[in-house]
Amino acid sequence: MDQQAGDILRRRRYQNLQTAPVPLGNGIVDPPAQQLTALDIDARIDWYGTYLILQEQVMLINEDPVLNSAVSVLGQSLRETEDQLARSMMEGSFPPINCTSGTNGDNPTAISPLDCSKAVRLLRTANAQFIMDMIEGEDKFGKMCAEVKSWVIDLELLAA
Repeated sequence: MDQQAGDILRRRRYQNLQTAPVPLGNGIVDPPAQQLTALDIDARIDWYGTYLILQEQVMLINEDPVLNSAVSVLGQSLRETEDQLARSMMEGSFPPINCTSGTNGDNPTAISPLDCSKAVRLLRTANAQFIMDMIEGEDKFGKMCAEVKSWVIDLELLAA
């Protein structure tokens, strides 16, 4: 949010238009118009955070292991807090779905790909929309090592 914008975030969700499966033809007659409708969604922003008090004398350089470790655990705390908040939001906005397709024999069972497919199908039929663009998975095993190796070689050449 912009600075000094307050603690309410308003987003607008536009409703889907009807499909237009009929061709216009050679005359290019104007098709029937549709009305654009929207739903405003307000969200109150809450702030979360934590900090560390270090009681160990450290050197003022970036390579100090205490400070690097502190940054690492603060980052992990941030991501786990985001996970907890997202889970709480989802628990409050959608009814639970018990997994039934797992192989461990429990009720509910361990989650399986079929359970995930059922949940996605349910969300899509309930007019759910993605909150961000999908990122397709990609197998980079081996490729990543080659990229890092070429990067290291380039740095060695620059240093020489």
